Order: sequence, then structure tokens, then C-alpha cells
Amino acid sequence: MTHWIAFAPINVADAKGFWKELDLNIQVKNFSGEEDGGTAFRSKATDIDVDMIGTFIGNYMDQIPLVVVAEMDWSNGGDKIITKKDFDLSGVKGKTIGTYSDKPAATFFINKFLSANGISLKDITLASMEPEQLTQNFVSGRMPLILNYDPQAIKAVKDGAGVVRATTATYPGSMPEGVSIRADVFKAMPKEDLVNFFKGWIKATKWAKDPANWNDFVQILNTKTFEGEEPYSEQELKDMLASVKLHSVAELKERNTTGIFEHIKELRAFLENTGGMSRDFKIEELVDTSAILKAME
Repeated sequence: MTHWIAFAPINVADAKGFWKELDLNIQVKNFSGEEDGGTAFRSKATDIDVDMIGTFIGNYMDQIPLVVVAEMDWSNGGDKIITKKDFDLSGVKGKTIGTYSDKPAATFFINKFLSANGISLKDITLASMEPEQLTQNFVSGRMPLILNYDPQAIKAVKDGAGVVRATTATYPGSMPEGVSIRADVFKAMPKEDLVNFFKGWIKATKWAKDPANWNDFVQILNTKTFEGEEPYSEQELKDMLASVKLHSVAELKERNTTGIFEHIKELRAFLENTGGMSRDFKIEELVDTSAILKAME
């Protein structure tokens, strides 16, 4: 997982012992950004990846054998396209856009923004780097247009006099997130273990949403989810939580029955239209949401 508040149920399930109650021994590894997390998954240093659905598609096309097993949440404002105040979008053609990822999840969102402004993805160049470096480059003026996510996006706006031009809330459902597992691990893992993994996540999400647990949740966020960073204020954490959508049980059922498949179909069409389909795939072979659905029975 990365330093992203929508993935906090992972830290809650771990810290509160929800998985241990289900006889699961899970080690959580927290990475500073997409690239480090992707490298760990590719090298088999991690077995389960919590990330954006579009990133899983990109990983598969990069020859990483995996199975997408669930959609768990949406970025709903937490990913932001930011420019300097005097940046003229009409002059973006031929320019470089900084981004924390060049996988389909990010390019799909960037394309929605560009298309809404009469610009093609082919008209620009993407430069991918870790979120902190991206913010530093924006603040210094090296990159006047970036896609970044909270909390680094918030820092870019604050420290770099940035203007938010669009967020994932501008295009609801454009960046769903979830879980993928290495194909060999998925094949060997007892099905009940995966069901219990999701039971722990669901319990953790309910716990995190309960106002009675707020003080404990703040502690987990600042010491686990954002491990190694300066502690965030309660208001900053509330603002970040407001920019994501942790699915309710009803939403999990809908998204993992139909929604995730529709999103991947849309991603596939985007990749085909923009020349990004480097490896073909069959959705029904790449996605198996049976465990998350069973966890809610």
C-alpha cells in the first residue's frame, strides 16, 4: 500500500487485530509512492497489491501475472490536476505533464481532463515520478502542470501557489481502487483466507467510519498510514477523508457485481483508442470477485 488515506482500513485491520481474529497472519508494507509499491509487487516482495484498478491493468500489460479480486473504494477528489495560477491550458500542447504514475488509472483520468479542454493525450508528454518529488518540482516551477494525490497534492497547492483545475470528483468513478493478487499466490491461497481478508477489511472500514473511534483512528493514520511523515492535524485528515469514498457493504456488492467490470471495459476502450493496448486481455479471466462477494453473505 502507499501513503493514501483510502487504504487506511488495511492499517486498521492490522492494528486492531481484525485479521488475527480470523487466523490470518498478514504483514503490511507501506510504500511512499506508486513506483516503489509496483516494484515490490513485480519482484514478488509483496503478494497482494492495494492500488487503482487501472494500475492493475497496466501491471498485467507489463507482464505481471495477477488477478483483480475486488474494488474497495474511489478516489473522489483526492487526485488533483494542479497548475500554476498563470498557466494557460491552451498552450499545453507539446508540454510535459508531471504525474505520479503513467499506468492506465492515471492516464485515463488525465485524458478525461484534457479531452474536456479540447486537447489529446497524444499532444503532451508524461513524466512519472514519486509524489514527493512531483510536488517539489511543482513548487520550484520546473513543472507547472501536475497530477498528484493527497497529501502531496495539498502540499503542492499550498506551497507552490497552485490552482486545482480538476479532481477525481469532477469525473465521479473515474479512479476506482481495489485489490489484486499475484496469480500464483491466488491459485495457492485457500479461498477462505481471501474471504477472511475481505471480512477484516469490511470490519475495519465500519470501525473507521464510527465517530466513537475517531481519536484512535487519528493515531493509526498518523503512525501507520502516513508513517514517517509529520503528523497531520485532525482537520487535514478530515479533509483527506472527504476526498475519498470508502464503499459501504451495499456499494461493495454493486461495484463487485457489475461496476468494476464496466469500468474495465471503459479502460479497455480508452487504451484501444489511444494506442495503449500493449497486451490483450479478457476481463472474465483477469477479474474474480467471488471472495469479496462471499465475505458479504
